Amino acid sequence: MELRKSRFNFFIPLANNYYILYNTFSGAIALIDKEVKNCIEKEDFSKIPPAMLNYLQKQEFIIPSSLDEIKRYQYY
Repeated sequence: MELRKSRFNFFIPLANNYYILYNTFSGAIALIDKEVKNCIEKEDFSKIPPAMLNYLQKQEFIIPSSLDEIKRYQYY
């Protein structure tokens, strides 16, 4: 399955190369490091550890490419 980052993701910088990742649509919040942030921004998901990738998908930070987020947003 092809994946992409959600358009509703925002990164909030913290100290020591950590970030809060916030998805304004799902309301999900996660603490991530700079490496994961860079992978999400570049959509290079192969470098994200499988357990973290699974978590990011479940929280809708990373979504199927086929998902139309705008249509879904308009539905709600």
